[in-house]
Amino acid sequence: MIKKLNDWVVRALLTVAATLAFLTCFLVCADVIGRVVFNSPVKGTPEIVSFSIVIICFLQAPFAIRSGGMISVDAITALLPASVRRYFEVVGCLLGIAGLSPGLARVIVAIDAFTEFTGNIVAWIVVPMALAVGYEVFARYLFNAPTKWVYDITYMCYGTLFMLGAAFTLKRGAHIRTDMLWQNFSERKKGVIDTLAYLLFFFPGMFMLFYVGWGEAYQAFSVNETSEQTAWRPLLWPFKFVVPITALMLMLQGIAETIKSIYAWRNGVPYEKKEGADI
Repeated sequence: MIKKLNDWVVRALLTVAATLAFLTCFLVCADVIGRVVFNSPVKGTPEIVSFSIVIICFLQAPFAIRSGGMISVDAITALLPASVRRYFEVVGCLLGIAGLSPGLARVIVAIDAFTEFTGNIVAWIVVPMALAVGYEVFARYLFNAPTKWVYDITYMCYGTLFMLGAAFTLKRGAHIRTDMLWQNFSERKKGVIDTLAYLLFFFPGMFMLFYVGWGEAYQAFSVNETSEQTAWRPLLWPFKFVVPITALMLMLQGIAETIKSIYAWRNGVPYEKKEGADI
C-alpha cells in the first residue's frame, strides 16, 4: 500500500515537473521570437524561468533519488563495495525518513521548545485585553465617559493572540478536526495523510499567506496607514505585520510536524501523544 502510494506521489510530482518544463520552454521560445522578430520581449520571462527551474529541480528530486539519478561525488563512497554502499544508503534513508536520526530529533526539540516559549509569551496578551475591556465597562457605565481607544486595543490584542497562538495550537494538536473517519484510521494511515497534507496544502498555503500578508503590511508601513474604526486612529502596520510573522511561525512548526508525520508513516506509531480537539 505504502509503496503504491509512494510510486503515485513520485509520478505525480514528475508529471507536474515535466509539464512545467514544457511550459517554460514554450515561454522561452515565445520570448526569443518576440525579442528578435518583433522587438517585443515577454515581460517577466527571466524571473519566471528562474523560479521554474528551481521548482522543477525540487519536484523531480524524489524520482531522481528513487531511480539513482543523483550525482555522487564522494570518492570514499566510490571505493566501497556495492553491498556496503547499499547498506549505508538503506540505513541513512531509514534514519532520515523515520525521524530517528539525532539531528532530526534535535530539530523537533528545538522547534517545539521555541513554539512553546512563544506560545506562553503570546498568551499574556489576554491580560491587557481584559484590563482594557474592564476599564471601558467601568468608564462607560459608571462615569458615562466611554473611551475612543479600547475598541482598537481589543480587536488588535485578540487578533494578535489568535494569530500568533496558532503555531502553539498546532504543536499541541489542538486544532479542531471534523473528520468522523479520522479516529478509525491507523497511526500509519494518519501519518500518510498528515504528511501529504502538510507538503501539498499546508506549506503552499502558508507561503501564500506570508507573501500576501507581507505585501499588505509593508504597504501599510510605507504610507503610515491608520485605522478608520475609531477617532483614535492608531497605526495599523504593527498589527498587519502579525500576519506574515504568523505564517513564518506556522511554517517553522510545520517542519517539525511533518517530520513527526513521516515518523508515524514509517513506524506505525505516533511520535508523541497530542492533546487534540476532535469533534
